[in-house]
Amino acid sequence: MRRFELMMWAILVASICGLPAIAQETSRPQVVNYIPPKIISPCGARAFGMNDLRQEREGWVNLRFTVKKDGTVVDPEVISAFGGKNYGAAALEWLANCKVEPAKQDGVAIDQVDFVRSFFFSIDDMEKGGSPRVRTQMREFGELIDAKQFDAASAALDKAEKDCRTLYEIAHLMWSRAVLQARRGNHETARLYLNQTGHLKTYMEPSDQSRLDRMKLRMEMLSLHVVAAGLTADQIPDLGQREGDDELKEVLAKLKAASAEEPIWDVEGQIPRDCPEYVCGRVPTWEYKPLHRTISLDGIAGNLSLVEIVCQSKKAKMEPKPNVTWTIPASWQSCSIRVTGEPGARFTLVDEKAPSYTNPP
Repeated sequence: MRRFELMMWAILVASICGLPAIAQETSRPQVVNYIPPKIISPCGARAFGMNDLRQEREGWVNLRFTVKKDGTVVDPEVISAFGGKNYGAAALEWLANCKVEPAKQDGVAIDQVDFVRSFFFSIDDMEKGGSPRVRTQMREFGELIDAKQFDAASAALDKAEKDCRTLYEIAHLMWSRAVLQARRGNHETARLYLNQTGHLKTYMEPSDQSRLDRMKLRMEMLSLHVVAAGLTADQIPDLGQREGDDELKEVLAKLKAASAEEPIWDVEGQIPRDCPEYVCGRVPTWEYKPLHRTISLDGIAGNLSLVEIVCQSKKAKMEPKPNVTWTIPASWQSCSIRVTGEPGARFTLVDEKAPSYTNPP
């Protein structure tokens, strides 16, 4: 796997409490027809956060909550927010007045744990393009990035952030910060900025959306996040029609083939550092979609506080101990792994095929 990882780097850089042990269910989950929760009714007047909007600053809030199979919303929390100081409370109040249709699996309502939804605060009559001041700052950033003056480029973005007022400007700010992190070699942090920018795609031009998607795909492949990269590629309708796409598709195909052949797939993880709360949230978290159903941690350097297995209707929490193996039951369907801890803490997530057992003759 390491040899393949080095090849990946060469190609992509050139193109720019205890659920231990082996559980009984070790097979791959069956494919099911899954429909996520949906907000289905008006949620009351959106007069929340108006003081912030009067200051002509648009923004967003990312909420995480559980939707029970009867449509009840429980445990809502603000993950991250940008724009107005009252936007988080406003989004929570707005959600409390909503009626939500539960998730369905094969036509049957199910609980959906840790569902994430973005809420946007926008001003109808605000000019959607970039202001001359912000455009000048972004041009300055581009020139500094090209000159590899990364500290000065970061300072230019800090200035632009203070002047950004529209979601259009903010989306391009997030994208630029992702570019800066990528150029500095912080691909995981770049990925987080790109994930947030993805929520803002509708406020960007179609050509910029296309470039954003391709950069996200590159970062996921560089980080060896095979499942996430495959999902991103599936969401790019014109993949293969632009310059550089053939190379991206070739690398993705090789990545999928190598991960399918390897019984053990090692992924280097790091708790995000130097990442603002509006992107990484109040609790910085590393997240990964596993290839297989059995995982463990190795090579822990720094303090980790929690490992969570988060699936469609189930969630489990474990103490982050090295060389303790957890196997995710197939009935839990699609899952993600979340690791929290001290910013900068490093580790290796071991993603492996569960051993198969046969009865003796």
